[in-house]
Amino acid sequence: MNKKVISIAIIGLFAILLIFIFVFFNDNTKKSGGYEEIKSMIDNKEDILLYISNDYDKCYECKNTDRTIDYYEDIYKLTFYRYNIMKSGDSDYNKLKKMLDFDNNFVVEPSLIIIKHGKLMGIVNEIIVDDDLQKYLIEYGFIDNTNKNVALDMDSYGDVYNSSENKVILCFSYNDNKYRKKLYNLSKKYNFGYYTLYKGISNTNDIYFELDKVLKKEINTPFLLTVSNGNVVDYLKVSNATDEQIIQFLINTSIIEQVEK
Repeated sequence: MNKKVISIAIIGLFAILLIFIFVFFNDNTKKSGGYEEIKSMIDNKEDILLYISNDYDKCYECKNTDRTIDYYEDIYKLTFYRYNIMKSGDSDYNKLKKMLDFDNNFVVEPSLIIIKHGKLMGIVNEIIVDDDLQKYLIEYGFIDNTNKNVALDMDSYGDVYNSSENKVILCFSYNDNKYRKKLYNLSKKYNFGYYTLYKGISNTNDIYFELDKVLKKEINTPFLLTVSNGNVVDYLKVSNATDEQIIQFLINTSIIEQVEK
């Protein structure tokens, strides 16, 4: 009986140790920077992607934006220096604000401050989806867009929806990063362009409401949507779709040509 209890205890301790190692490793793969570190980088004229967030009870959107930042780090191999206002404390944050002249540069978290060669170049405020984020990262040379992966908003969606050529859109929500990565990798392999449309904010929810009426039912994200000339050509749920099924959908909707097996 005692041996059994000891065995259970050892297994329990081992499981706790594994969890600790997992959490520790994941936390330390994400760079966090305080005032002194950021000041040193600026003094050394380095390029910095400074992501300013806050605790979730003070910044409702920060949880979703954290996932967007995770995605960009994973796909584009970028390093974002994560600055949490609450964890850093008022004193550290006040120094940072003074150094970056926040009095004259309006900053509302979740935000990204782009610094090139030690100089402030741009600020993306209230990041919810990644259309503005993507635009600035391309503009300042942190990523390229050769695979034509374009994040849509309310206005740009209309242009794509009414295009005379077939266009494919990945419709996703905040928890769908692995499907975004899947389509990104396929786009590089088969050389096609696509669009992304986030579900979960007022700016795009109206689009999804109209899609429900067109499709005559609500489709849970993630799904691929091919459109042209103001019509839905076809759609494919991708949560359980294989790469082969996705490629066949893209062939069937004339996004890519037939590929050799």
